[in-house]
Amino acid sequence: MSVEGERVRMLASMTPDSFATWKMGYEAKVVGDTSMGTKAGRKKKASQSPVPPDLWSALHAETSDLQKQGWSAAPGSRWVDYVRPNDAFHVMYQRKPKIEQIRPPTVARFALSSAVLPCLTDAVFLGERMRQALMAKSRGLNGSEHALHVFSGKGPDGFRLENDHSHAFYLPSDEDDDGWIDHMTVYASQGFDKHAQQAIGMLRKLWGAGGHDIHTVLIGIGQRQDYGGFVLRDGQAPTLAESRIWRSVTPYVLTRHPKKNGKDSPAEQVAKDLLRRGFPNPDRIEQLDHTKITGKKVRWLEFRRFRSGGGGQIADSCGFGFEIVFSEPVRGPIALGYGCHFGLGQFVAVAEACET
Repeated sequence: MSVEGERVRMLASMTPDSFATWKMGYEAKVVGDTSMGTKAGRKKKASQSPVPPDLWSALHAETSDLQKQGWSAAPGSRWVDYVRPNDAFHVMYQRKPKIEQIRPPTVARFALSSAVLPCLTDAVFLGERMRQALMAKSRGLNGSEHALHVFSGKGPDGFRLENDHSHAFYLPSDEDDDGWIDHMTVYASQGFDKHAQQAIGMLRKLWGAGGHDIHTVLIGIGQRQDYGGFVLRDGQAPTLAESRIWRSVTPYVLTRHPKKNGKDSPAEQVAKDLLRRGFPNPDRIEQLDHTKITGKKVRWLEFRRFRSGGGGQIADSCGFGFEIVFSEPVRGPIALGYGCHFGLGQFVAVAEACET
């Protein structure tokens, strides 16, 4: 099929085989020249341009050297004619393909190190410190003097947004069961935009108690399913796992006083909190009087159960623990009650094989 257009001549490389054939023909022509026996022929042979040994050498020879040797065109090259269509430079506008919306990450995982790490019973203390640090890092990143809402949980007017749990939960955890907090999971269902991700990436340390700073190492940012599981050596976290059975790991602190008629009992408050967060109605909620740290029983009264600052509705400071059983597996995190955004009321998934 013929194409109408403009002829364009381009200098191209020979193939290795075509160069070898050309080289043999060129050298044979020189040897077979009958004038080489004469005085003029010997002078012509002496000035004959040497042929590069192979195509690689020919293509990498300096232009100045080739000109000194008398080459009018680079050995190993050939002229090729192309036809350029008349409409070659015509711009055709195409509609951009629809790009699937990428959901922003909702989870950031940190490993912690310090000369003295906080005990798991001080989870709420460390949760508050994490919030303060990320709020400080986020100020000014979006052009505002205020901290990002995803970290503060407050609106533009500086007031806390009621019944809004889409902002960050700061969930400390002891994942090697030695009693000391060694990881921090920051989870926000609304997701972390580019400014929030920048603040997360800037964080290097927290202010620890007693002058012991806590160094933070960001080990991952993504979705819950990326990090949830029970294989700790692979970096999986039971806090983000999927399971039917969930047990308290920090105390659940009531936000309403139980009534004498039995209404608003601790278990009923847990059930209502779950429904408000979008979890299914559990099959069973069983109260627990303790948790275990390094294999030892620790009662809920041994935990720090108050925030050092800020608001939050609190009714009974005793603290409670529960085992929640659903009919189908649900994915965490699950943190309920007073101080739930700071590590209180935190539940951990139980692998089915570890139900006993």
